[in-house]
Amino acid sequence: MFRWSVIGSKAGRLLFSNVASKPVSKKTAESSALFAKLVDGVNTRSLESVLRVYDDASFKFPATLDKAVWYQRIIDLCSKAGRAKRAFSVYNDAKRAGVVPTVDMRLALIVAHVRASKVSDIGDARMESLLTCIENDRRKYGLPDLQTKERNAMLQMYFLSDREKEAFALLNQMRREKKVDAVSYSSYVNHLASKNRPWEESLKLLLEADHANVPMDLGFMHALLSALSLSPAPFRASSSSHPHGATAKTATDVEKRWRLKALEDLSARFFDTHKIVPTTQTGSMMLSVIGFASSVDDTKISVQDIDSFVVQVMKDHGVVLNQIFQENLLDKMTLCDDNGAPTDILNTCWTLFQSLTESSKQNGTPIHRRPLNSLSFLAARKGDFEKVSFLFKYVEKEKLERLSAIHIYNMLLESTKDVHPNPVQFSELMVKWIADLKLLERYASEAADLGDRWSKKKREILKSVPPK
Repeated sequence: MFRWSVIGSKAGRLLFSNVASKPVSKKTAESSALFAKLVDGVNTRSLESVLRVYDDASFKFPATLDKAVWYQRIIDLCSKAGRAKRAFSVYNDAKRAGVVPTVDMRLALIVAHVRASKVSDIGDARMESLLTCIENDRRKYGLPDLQTKERNAMLQMYFLSDREKEAFALLNQMRREKKVDAVSYSSYVNHLASKNRPWEESLKLLLEADHANVPMDLGFMHALLSALSLSPAPFRASSSSHPHGATAKTATDVEKRWRLKALEDLSARFFDTHKIVPTTQTGSMMLSVIGFASSVDDTKISVQDIDSFVVQVMKDHGVVLNQIFQENLLDKMTLCDDNGAPTDILNTCWTLFQSLTESSKQNGTPIHRRPLNSLSFLAARKGDFEKVSFLFKYVEKEKLERLSAIHIYNMLLESTKDVHPNPVQFSELMVKWIADLKLLERYASEAADLGDRWSKKKREILKSVPPK
């Protein structure tokens, strides 16, 4: 008899029964919703264990649920793991078992091939098998033509495997039938970016989508941001194409400004016109564009550029600032102040914070907690007690969400060796910070706890001080 230990997880043990005489308990099989929850508990890392049970000669599906549901879930798992060959095998097993394939099964099968294409070319034979299967099942089982989601998946697969002829044929058909959407355009833009095509080609797709009143989504914006990071500037091809016959040095500065202007236009279109809400990933991708602009022939980027991006472009989308205050991209940039003098990441972020406080006063929108936490961590890593204390007082004064004092405390301790080689000075600063914290109502009890901790820690630190 098959041993249950191969499953390796509670969800897996509940998921399958090895013989028909040992069905899933009545409670477990009570509803397909509970079944779906159990299967969702089996992640792609558990897939091999699930398939070993499925492949066992004595295995049968419990009779408590429809076989089609079982097959659908196994195909979904194979699809998530990018196991195209195995998804195809289970799909064919379902048909041999008398299950009529569904649109959802077909979509999962196509997506499995898309994910496999991201790793390597699936080959002409596998592609032909998939297309033949889709057409035969459409005729035999009366399945509808490919739906928009399925077509978009096929389009992505064609682009990933460099089958441009098939991709454009499908895309043009979708255009004629007015079935093209933001996902379709995203696949095309990603393809253009991967081929290092000029930015104007991606921009034309954005204008085409706008003209056709295609609803925009965040995925399309991310594809355009990626293209903006990777695409060559419109005038980089030769020196003669530089605006006004500009010198190489002027041209690199123009390119930087061009990218920042394109970024601002994109932001206005998606955030203001289409009301798209950005995520931290959006902020990270926008910083990539700024980082690219700053890296062109060692062109410096000023705090004013970043400041403009945050305050003017992002407006009240403060959650994205978390990326700016944490993101390593800022460390990689050649940052300078308005006079061209080098400046560090903390000074840059502090300038942003000051701009944001002014902006917050004017539009009445509070600054989010996450970026303030990140900024306080950054100040702590740099050993800047004054800024850390100011942030805590600011949050208390503005009645914003609490910062994480215990994390700041730990960060300050970690920074002692690098930032404060003088233990006595560090001890005095820490005592002052904890005293300031005790004065803030919401932190009083936490500060008392930190004071006790510091009393013990201080003795250890001061032991390293040589006697006078």
